[in-house]
Amino acid sequence: MLRRHSPVSAAVIVGYFAAFCGCDCSIYVGSINFDIREDTVKQAFLPFGPMKSINLAFDHLANKHKGYAFIEYDIPEAAFLAIDQMDDVNLGGRNIKVTPTCMVFLNFIAHVSLHCVGFLPQTLQFRWMLAV
Repeated sequence: MLRRHSPVSAAVIVGYFAAFCGCDCSIYVGSINFDIREDTVKQAFLPFGPMKSINLAFDHLANKHKGYAFIEYDIPEAAFLAIDQMDDVNLGGRNIKVTPTCMVFLNFIAHVSLHCVGFLPQTLQFRWMLAV
């Protein structure tokens, strides 16, 4: 069993894995309030690291966004921290859902949390144990 790590050191280890497997650093953000604008989402996720892009899906017929976005970070550690810190956070009156877009990355997080208790932050350990 691995000793307990801080979220930052766990993010570094997850970042090494993401770089090794060739995963991109993209995350999915869902359940976004329809009154929230792209710049608000960007400001909420910018503290975790530099972003390559943010894509808030837009419905041109309804003239509003669809309630979800994809954010790509420059480094995997930033994506990991954003997932850990922002999932189920209230943004504009709704709790947003934040998950990785890469299934290999998702499976790695689930595997580590099941077999190496204390390796990841407690919030991720519990959430991924329920998902597997």
